[in-house]
Amino acid sequence: LWLMIVSASFEDAGVGSAAGTEAQLAEQSTSRQRVVGLETLDDQIDAIESLSPERIEHLLAISAEDAIATASAGNDEPAAPAPDSVASAIDGMLDAWQKGDLDWIESLTRDGDTQDLSTILIDARNHQMVDAIEALLTAGHRPFVAVGTAHMTGVAALPALLAERGYRVRRIPKTSEEGM
Repeated sequence: LWLMIVSASFEDAGVGSAAGTEAQLAEQSTSRQRVVGLETLDDQIDAIESLSPERIEHLLAISAEDAIATASAGNDEPAAPAPDSVASAIDGMLDAWQKGDLDWIESLTRDGDTQDLSTILIDARNHQMVDAIEALLTAGHRPFVAVGTAHMTGVAALPALLAERGYRVRRIPKTSEEGM
């Protein structure tokens, strides 16, 4: 239920799965490019189900409050998102992503009340994803890997885990539109 509410909030904010980077990359891939997942939907659901019932109840409550506030605004003129709403967090995340501001993203996803959630929903999955990436690399593939921005922050970030395994990892800065 929590996942459905959050997914609906993401859709309302204009960043649903069809608008996401993963869907766009898959759509733009050529027949010569093999698209593989680093995890399955079942992996993501298992991560959520590993949360305590109290934590899930808390997440349901705040997500439902945000969804109700968004729905109450009506469809004619969407209200500005509340500072602590899912839509506000998404707006901030997109802005930080475009600027390459991983520190801001880390503060959103890993400070205070979200730290334990990030450990379960991001870091544990990162360890599984890095295994999948390494399997592709050792099989001789040169994968282009696309993951959510939160997977790039913290001590268990994908780049950090790959570097720990001896891979050279470097960040490629955004190219300005004038230079394109």
